[in-house]
Amino acid sequence: YYLYVYRTHISIVLFFFIYISIILFIVVFIFVSLREFYAKINVEYLEMQRRTALRQEHGLRASQAGMERQMEDVREHLRLIERLLEEDRLEDARNACGDFSSSFQSVRYKHYCDNDILDVILHGKETECENLGIAFSCDILLPQEIGIPAPTFISLFFNLLNNGIESCETSGQETPFLNLSITYKGNFLFIHMENAKNPDTVFDHKTTKSDTFYHGLGLSIIEEIVRKRDGACRWQDHKNIFVSDIMIDYT
Repeated sequence: YYLYVYRTHISIVLFFFIYISIILFIVVFIFVSLREFYAKINVEYLEMQRRTALRQEHGLRASQAGMERQMEDVREHLRLIERLLEEDRLEDARNACGDFSSSFQSVRYKHYCDNDILDVILHGKETECENLGIAFSCDILLPQEIGIPAPTFISLFFNLLNNGIESCETSGQETPFLNLSITYKGNFLFIHMENAKNPDTVFDHKTTKSDTFYHGLGLSIIEEIVRKRDGACRWQDHKNIFVSDIMIDYT
């Protein structure tokens, strides 16, 4: 009897040891897997930031080159007008002034809205769209005061517009487009964006592209910002058009 009890106790201890070992192995495996998963997310997020920074740098260089071309065009017009005046060709000089005025009006800086932050973002994204052959348009109506912190405000629109531009780049359409409209009512901003999309790619809430991480991350960032400010998001896939609707408390 005592021998049986002793062996039974040994078996129980061995079973308990094996059971604990298995649990510890599972816990360690889960911990290592999660650590690798979050490390991968951090690496991919940093890669996304690097790509965004490179894209912004490219846009700034393109804007600088465009500005230099405009300045050279202005100098050419002024030199022409000066030469005509020196030759006493007043009528030709007057016509040249009219041409110069029309040209200047067409290329001068246009304000999309009174909010300086959003205005700069929109002009940067407009330049980026022009370089990529994307038709860009926007209609902005903002309240006088916006209580959304600047970093949050920037992140919201950068991620939204970046998602739209990336979707246009992979749409496969000859004339991709991005249309943004913003209005407000009460304490809420209503943001509506439509952009070109590849009809062969089905939106599954995480991404509209099966081989990339960035689009899904951008949507998650937007959803988190909106959730913290008592708002709502709606993403709609209309085959060759993707529609984003955002409602967010701006106070």
